[in-house]
Amino acid sequence: IHPKTMSPAIDAKIPIFIRNTFEPEHEGTRIYLAPPKGQQGRERAVCGFTTVDDISLLNLEGTGMIGVPGIAHRLFGALKTANISVMFIAQASSEHSICFATKSSNALKARDSIREAFFYELKQGMVSDISVIERCSIIAAVGESMSNMPGVSGLFFTALGGASINVLSISQGCDERNISAVVYSADATRALRAVHSAFWLSSMDISIGLIGTGRVGSAVIQTLLEQCDILNKRFGLNMQIRGIANSRTMMLSDDLAVTMKDQLSQSPESPRSTGSNKLKLVRRNNSYAALSDMQALMTDPASGYKEPTDLNKFFEFVKTSSTTPHTIIIDASTSYDVAELHPSWLLHGAHVVTANKRALSNSLSLYNMVYSAMRSSNRMYMSEVTIGASLPIRTTLNDILCSGDAVHSIVGIMSVSSGMVLTDMCDHGLSFTQSLMKTYKQGLFEDDAFLDLEGLEAAHKLLILARELGVAMRIEDIDVEPLASRRPIASWHDLKDEFAAEDASMRERVLLAASRNCTLRYVQRITCNPAAELGNQRSVAAKASVRLEEVPLDSHQALVKGAVYHFAFHTERYAQNPLIVQGPLSDAANTASGIVGDILRIARSLGAKDKGPEALYHP
Repeated sequence: IHPKTMSPAIDAKIPIFIRNTFEPEHEGTRIYLAPPKGQQGRERAVCGFTTVDDISLLNLEGTGMIGVPGIAHRLFGALKTANISVMFIAQASSEHSICFATKSSNALKARDSIREAFFYELKQGMVSDISVIERCSIIAAVGESMSNMPGVSGLFFTALGGASINVLSISQGCDERNISAVVYSADATRALRAVHSAFWLSSMDISIGLIGTGRVGSAVIQTLLEQCDILNKRFGLNMQIRGIANSRTMMLSDDLAVTMKDQLSQSPESPRSTGSNKLKLVRRNNSYAALSDMQALMTDPASGYKEPTDLNKFFEFVKTSSTTPHTIIIDASTSYDVAELHPSWLLHGAHVVTANKRALSNSLSLYNMVYSAMRSSNRMYMSEVTIGASLPIRTTLNDILCSGDAVHSIVGIMSVSSGMVLTDMCDHGLSFTQSLMKTYKQGLFEDDAFLDLEGLEAAHKLLILARELGVAMRIEDIDVEPLASRRPIASWHDLKDEFAAEDASMRERVLLAASRNCTLRYVQRITCNPAAELGNQRSVAAKASVRLEEVPLDSHQALVKGAVYHFAFHTERYAQNPLIVQGPLSDAANTASGIVGDILRIARSLGAKDKGPEALYHP
């Protein structure tokens, strides 16, 4: 609509409605007088965004321009003489440079005209050569209510920075109704989507890549498929699963969720109506996807989109979507080779959510590289589930330290498989072999059961906690007492006499503990001297152990039975009674819920807002 067409309506304060002839039922766009100042937030201050493509940015700079009157007059006079229209102007207060944008078809003509106008200054070195940046786009935020609304510019550029969009130049008029920025054309669509979601004008698009299709990876896919509609409704998240990979095969597509919904037996429930309002509730989809379904999907030739795994190609495909501004890579594997890629993913602009402990519990060099990459790239590295599945263990420890408390020790039961084995032995009278078979059938062991039995899995979790405390500990520094040493096993489902020696020795220890009014627990400990707090980490001497201990029947550890995580934080403020975080591990769904929680924390940091629960109606 031409501005002169709208002038009478503007003068009379008459709203203008723009409707689509082909979609008359759509509400369309309303152009109206802005509400009084202060009656809407900065997210609603912007009415819309525009982009202008096929732009070139030209820059004139030089020390000979500073304080010299008439430079701008000569520059734009030359462009006027050449009949070139300027669409964007920006100048620094230092007067060292002036940049402007024009159509790409006029860029070289504009450069030649400026060179001719400033021939003397160029020859004397007072002005540098005129630079031209091609293939650019202008993105602009427009809104009447932007005037005198603090924080609009900050939100605009935070959204661009969060999407790894490089801003080449900025311009804003003093009426504050327009903010313009020049970006590369390759980033224009992603930039537009990023600012749209930041100002609640559209959903937040996130590109998801998942590595690892075992129990945890399958559970993550199941959870995302079940919750996608609810997450979109409540948080405005549009999560596009663009890649899934395991050690052999990867699937790449613009949105694999569509494929998986068709092939993983998903059955959405029918919307319910509540009360006279007939409110349609967005409900959870019941997905029956299981580990076997994912394995079939990754091996079935008919499912399409598959090729041999190449993690570099996988990352490039997931990250370089032309339309999705944010990328999250989920590592649900147990591979050290995959963990070594975490720093590179962070440096190339992706956020990382990991259930893989290897990056944090192996060499200190890799550990330091991960967090150095996180800081330098301003990306998030979420690893909460590496210790206690969905329990907030790292969050709790960081809150304790950042609040000024000091940690004397952390005592925990961090191996649910060992906890189940010892519960069956001490409480139910099973032998060590019988307990092993029962626990294995429940799926509580790692894929390599000896990682649990040798205490290495618990030691890795203990190591992560020690490093969170600021202690430069290595796995070799932890005193580990194994429950059983590694040996050939024909079948974990039908053990014979492979653990005959442990059956005898464990039975003896169980009886001895009972005679002392105690029970056996596989306990992990970190003790700090002096107490660890922010600022004194280098002076802390820490000892860590993983040992089979006799604990009194009335102790916190003795009350932990079965597949339960238990963490007790002994601090200055919790000196009399420790702060305890405890919860069961039922299956991989617990870990998956923790991963989805980490995804939500990343989305919130990028600007996603919780719109709150559905309206409540009395039945």
